[in-house]
Amino acid sequence: MNGSPDLHLPLVVSLMAALAVFILFLGFSREWRKRHQRMDARLRQLDALRRGMVEEAVQAIPAEGRGQLVTALNTMGTRMGLADQLARAGINLTAGEYLLIIGLLIVVGLVMCVALHNVLLFLLVLVAGFFGPRWWIETRRTKRTRNLEAQLPGTVVILINAVRASGAVPKALAMAARQTQPPMSKEMGLVVESIEWGTGVRQALLAMTARIESIDLQLLVTAIVIQQETGGDLVQMLERISETIRERVRLQGEVRSLTAQQRYSGYVVALLPAVIGCFLMVVNPNYILGVFQSTVWCGWVMFVTAGVMVVIGTIVIQKVVDIKV
Repeated sequence: MNGSPDLHLPLVVSLMAALAVFILFLGFSREWRKRHQRMDARLRQLDALRRGMVEEAVQAIPAEGRGQLVTALNTMGTRMGLADQLARAGINLTAGEYLLIIGLLIVVGLVMCVALHNVLLFLLVLVAGFFGPRWWIETRRTKRTRNLEAQLPGTVVILINAVRASGAVPKALAMAARQTQPPMSKEMGLVVESIEWGTGVRQALLAMTARIESIDLQLLVTAIVIQQETGGDLVQMLERISETIRERVRLQGEVRSLTAQQRYSGYVVALLPAVIGCFLMVVNPNYILGVFQSTVWCGWVMFVTAGVMVVIGTIVIQKVVDIKV
């Protein structure tokens, strides 16, 4: 009755089970929705975001299955630019669904901390809830962009063969959407869908570059747009761009291989204090909590200072090894 973790174990297990059931229910309900409605709504939303029409982007979200809470979160997330970030990261969630899931995870984590009477864990949950989702979205976006760039040389070859066979850029884009793998096939599919709705090739391709921050993709789109406006031998232009992209991909691979040790060293240095702290909290909690109980201000100052220095050091290491090609 004095805050023993064993007494609160049923509460913690119940909360985790309830959260798991909610996430499973949300996933199954999403699978029942029609795929073409989701694709059409996402395309309208991205097009509205590209033109800066926030209200139109909110209205583009399907009303089916939306509650007032999710609608309000969708509006807030769209205004924050969260919908655009999720689209760039390839996360198939609306802004409202994403905020709802993150909010529930944070609430469950905070309730567990209160039930276990652990102040340090409470602060760690707050920090993780604030920075963790942003880091996850940025990691997904970076990984997706790299996968797209790795697929670009093969995509250019498909476009070259398709242009030679048909001579029409829309048909070439449709063939690339069919013959490539995700995430390239999804992006090309969005372009083809936009063209079929009546959007020009130029606007559809520029919308894709707005979703994907890639110099190689911008080179490809620029070549196609220039050829559409001024004419010229598109096949020859694409062949030259293909050579440039292949060389850039090769150099990027070499740079990442040479800087891999430094990057992972930065990760280890950043995670080591947290891992040791968690280990000591499990083995001997009084050893860590004594600093915060006997010398309150000194303990918190040391904790915050160490955390800030670790974050700064990690950022500096990543900036040093982030070599642009």
